Amino acid sequence: MANFTKYETVEGVFYQNDDTGEQFQEYVNDSRYKAFKAELDAGTHTVVDFDPNSDEIKGNNERFWRDSELLESDLILLKALANEEGYNLGTVKTWRQELRDYPQQPGFPNNARPTRP
Repeated sequence: MANFTKYETVEGVFYQNDDTGEQFQEYVNDSRYKAFKAELDAGTHTVVDFDPNSDEIKGNNERFWRDSELLESDLILLKALANEEGYNLGTVKTWRQELRDYPQQPGFPNNARPTRP
């Protein structure tokens, strides 16, 4: 039995095989969809609706944000080392550590993001 995730977007409904990663769109005239629908009706497959608000998806989004902030923090750290633009070195180092620790914090991904100095 294969497991599929159902995604609903503005372009339509998509299914993704959770094992192979294969994706296809729900088109009545698509032969792959027709075969899938027949197998689904026969109980061969299970389908789970995609939840964009799940902690897994929010966690991935927060990690992406954190990674972007860490990249930008490199330049801010260099400015702090050179005493440019009023950045305090200790504050920048603390912020960078908070960014690195962010995904391990209790309540992640639903807790507050580290604040940029």
